[in-house]
Amino acid sequence: MSATFKDKAGNEYKLHQKFVDGNFTIISYDKVAFKLDDFYLKAHSPVFRSMLVTCDDKQEAVLHLEYYATFIAYFVTALKGLAIATLHCGNEREADAVFTLLKICSTYETPIICRVVLQSIRLDSKTSSKQLFPLFVVASQFNDLNLARRVIERCHYLELHRENGISLHPDSKRTRMKGSDIEKINSRWIWALYEASRLLEDRWDNWDEEYFMLFSGHFVALAEG
Repeated sequence: MSATFKDKAGNEYKLHQKFVDGNFTIISYDKVAFKLDDFYLKAHSPVFRSMLVTCDDKQEAVLHLEYYATFIAYFVTALKGLAIATLHCGNEREADAVFTLLKICSTYETPIICRVVLQSIRLDSKTSSKQLFPLFVVASQFNDLNLARRVIERCHYLELHRENGISLHPDSKRTRMKGSDIEKINSRWIWALYEASRLLEDRWDNWDEEYFMLFSGHFVALAEG
């Protein structure tokens, strides 16, 4: 029989098997309870710190979140510094899961956990252009150059193989470096993309694999400053 948690109003919830101890309880949208020590929340999030200031030390705090247990489990695992699973971005459903986790991190102001999530993202042969530009935007918001480099390389692969996709190269016919899209990206990164293109202008007539590797390397070096 699964363990349960009962709140002060008598409502009963299934207790997540990996999170059964602590003085703070998070209830997911699908009514799963996660118990952990509030130390982890205070250490990573000023939002949680502020919330917990008003709590009576003698009473267990309970927080209801509008996210499913799958996402809460991942978030709480990262909060506790435990090893987390790889996040795949091979289709729209998987990408939506990544962006939901990033939304939780943003809402509760946990940049360290956000970086853990970003580092756990895996781009593979199934990752399409539909997921790439939003990932690049998020990477720019958190200055994650490792993810940016991987996104650029995946975009370049799609371009070299004439597959449907988008490009982060300013001079490509399929570039996203124009219009409203460009406003979503860190301004230094925009400059780095254009400058990387300028540094390689003598090779514009030969966009091969080596060219794109050089472009990616220039971008990272310039964006780092």
